[in-house]
Amino acid sequence: MGIKEKSLIWWAEQTKKDKYVVSTIEIPDRRQREYLVKKGYLFQLARRHWALKRPEEQAGGVFPLIYWQAVEKILSPFIWSLRGPSALAIHNGNQMAQKQLQVRTKEKTNWKITLSPGFNINLQFDPGFDERLVRKIDVAGRKIPVDIPERLLADVSRLESKDILIFVAGTKFDYRVLDAIYANNPRPVIFKRLIKFASDANRQDLTTGLEKIIEDHTYYQIIRKRAGKASAEEKTVITSPPWVIRHNLKNLNQF
Repeated sequence: MGIKEKSLIWWAEQTKKDKYVVSTIEIPDRRQREYLVKKGYLFQLARRHWALKRPEEQAGGVFPLIYWQAVEKILSPFIWSLRGPSALAIHNGNQMAQKQLQVRTKEKTNWKITLSPGFNINLQFDPGFDERLVRKIDVAGRKIPVDIPERLLADVSRLESKDILIFVAGTKFDYRVLDAIYANNPRPVIFKRLIKFASDANRQDLTTGLEKIIEDHTYYQIIRKRAGKASAEEKTVITSPPWVIRHNLKNLNQF
């Protein structure tokens, strides 16, 4: 059996298994790889990683379809989680390919992995990486580790974005977890910013919860303008998840 036959049999076997991203060592030999690249069945995705496609398909059109499979494959040697803006997008229901994917890792590395065409994975070493604060979420059929909402909430406090308000407005938070995160690293200034986000998102329940956490762990006393019993409006609870809120806002902006 010649190189052509061997190469195409291997290629067909991978596609049958829905395996469109492979490492160099998974390709039987260099000559088969060279043949598949030359005939348009394979293109380089990143260092030591390749993507399968049909000859008539363009790499730029295929890449977004296999993006999360590529991320999962390339980051498989690491213990990792999406962080910051990247985690925010996922929690808000946006599963599109991300030009600059922000990732925290347990391993000591700060590395930018360049993907073709024009995408990057930015790895940041987190010395306090806690796997209990990570949850695997179904993203385009892949199980992608993402910072849990409580971890993310403290992480996005420095950002200014409508997406943060959508996230805050539509997410249920576990105050016990928020309390544990704060106790491990008390940062009243950051939590005060979060209180403002909660207030802007009409989440009075979250505002009260964050104020109590600050007071329980520091000498700060929150000056509250409201007085008397909380009204029904003050006891705001979420009624829609973030992706529904984002969808509704997009519809409103069309008018």
